[in-house]
Amino acid sequence: ERLGYRFVKWTANADGTGTSYEDEEEVSNLTSENNGVVNLYANWTEKEDVGYTVRYLEKDTEKVLRSEISRTNKQYNETYTENAQSITGYTPEEETKQITLDTNGKVLTFYYTIQEGTVTAKYIDENGNKIREDIISTGNVGEDYNTEKLVFENYEFNEVEGNEEGKFSNKNVVVIYKYRRKEGKVIIIYQDVDGNIIKDNQIISGKVGDSYKVDRQIVDGYELIEIIGNEKGTYQLADQFVMYKYKKIENPITVPQTGQTRIAYIAVGIIIIISILGLIYIKIDDSKSKK
Repeated sequence: ERLGYRFVKWTANADGTGTSYEDEEEVSNLTSENNGVVNLYANWTEKEDVGYTVRYLEKDTEKVLRSEISRTNKQYNETYTENAQSITGYTPEEETKQITLDTNGKVLTFYYTIQEGTVTAKYIDENGNKIREDIISTGNVGEDYNTEKLVFENYEFNEVEGNEEGKFSNKNVVVIYKYRRKEGKVIIIYQDVDGNIIKDNQIISGKVGDSYKVDRQIVDGYELIEIIGNEKGTYQLADQFVMYKYKKIENPITVPQTGQTRIAYIAVGIIIIISILGLIYIKIDDSKSKK
């Protein structure tokens, strides 16, 4: 090595003329003299500053992803290492590359593939249960995405978590649409045979699809003769009706309530006891009179 110069060739003459040889070239019969000595002269040329360029391109399209970098003041035949630059939305095919400067102006190119992003749209009810399968969309990072608020039978939209629209990124985006089940109701009507209301209507309600059961009611002075509608079923979006029809009882027997029955029994017991005691007294009194 000669500082500031690069080797060119070996020659037979010091001025660079005559037979020339490459470095480390295998040769024979350089002289006809036995054990003769042959002088070869190294030819050098002054080194010039060399450099190279680093480029960052999209694979297949050759699209320039960032400005190229020029490296200068490098040495001939030296090997240099470059690292791929971080570019949002892209992945380099190689993280590092090397270049050997056996000539000036060489180019080292990093190729990148565009990253894909994922958007997941979820549809759940108020209890976190799935209403339908997730909708998953993919696209190149930086491209626009849109999700859709869907309509479901028996459900009403409540709220959305996340961005309904935006741009794909290198992170998974989740958009959650929340719904709640609609409510249905059952109206219970109490009428006599002439269509007159004999007891206030009752209304029960619940989530559409849930079960309901209507309990029959006793109406004093009336007997149930007909039921119109389903006493058991599931709540629907449309109002449902259950109608109980009653017939008035002629000369109804009034059955005392539980508390009244107890008092009546006590009263009857007292009367019986008093009656028995009275009979005993009369019998004793008669016995005294006979004596």
